[in-house]
Formats: sequence, C-alpha cells, structure tokens
Amino acid sequence: MGKNVSFILGVFAGVIVGFSLAKKYYGKVYNTDKETYMSEVSDDTEKEIETVSKIISHNYSEKNTYIISPEEFGSIDGYYTVSLYYFEDGVITDDAFEPIDDDVIENISVSEHFGEFEDDTVFVRNDVLKSDYEILRDGRYFSEVRN
Repeated sequence: MGKNVSFILGVFAGVIVGFSLAKKYYGKVYNTDKETYMSEVSDDTEKEIETVSKIISHNYSEKNTYIISPEEFGSIDGYYTVSLYYFEDGVITDDAFEPIDDDVIENISVSEHFGEFEDDTVFVRNDVLKSDYEILRDGRYFSEVRN
C-alpha cells in the first residue's frame, strides 16, 4: 500500500510540475503571438474600420452624400470613381459635359467646399450610388462650353 501511495503522490507531483511548466511556456508563446498579431494589424485595417464607421453613421443619419478627404477618394472596394466638372455658373457635368442629375450630389453646395482640402477639387461620396466623385472646378461658364 505504501508503494501505491508513493506512486500516486509522484504522479500528482509530476502533473503539477508539468502543468505549471506548460502554462509558463505556452503563456509566453500566447503573449508573443498576440503581440506579433497586434503589430501586424496595419494602418489600412484601421482606416477601413474608420471608413466603414463613417458609412454606417452617415447611413443612420440618412445623409448618404457627403464630403470626403482626398485620401478617402477611391478607398472603398466596389465604389465607382467619377470625375465631374463644376462651372462658375453652378452647373456640374460629367466628362462629356452633360449636366448630371441632382440626386448624385444631393444637398451639397459644392462651391462652399472648394479650398477645404484642395483649391480646385471637392471630393464627394454617395453611398446609395456607391460612388466617389472628384469634382473639378472649371473656370468657365457652362454656356461657354455648350456653344
């Protein structure tokens, strides 16, 4: 019986020592892997999270068209990028100089936003149409172009 008790105590001590060594070793491995993973989370991922958050907040506020920065322009996969032209008389056209529908940039006074990021360009996102617009200032009047 004494041998059985010694054997059981030896097994128990071995399990405790093995568990504590494994916990110490794998705890270091876990922390190292966690730190490595966290350092690999790129700025792009953080920007994507920020962009998605902006889209969600804009959708909840029912404002689906809004001004964006030049860095945000074309940053969402699946969104079209479109160049438009703003004439001095307030007409906005596509690259064929055809006036665009008002719903493309709904409720945005483009002229007020020139100079915010760039002197002659305003960047607009329309989440409903899944499009980013680069609106370039053309110093002419639309009537000059159409004649």
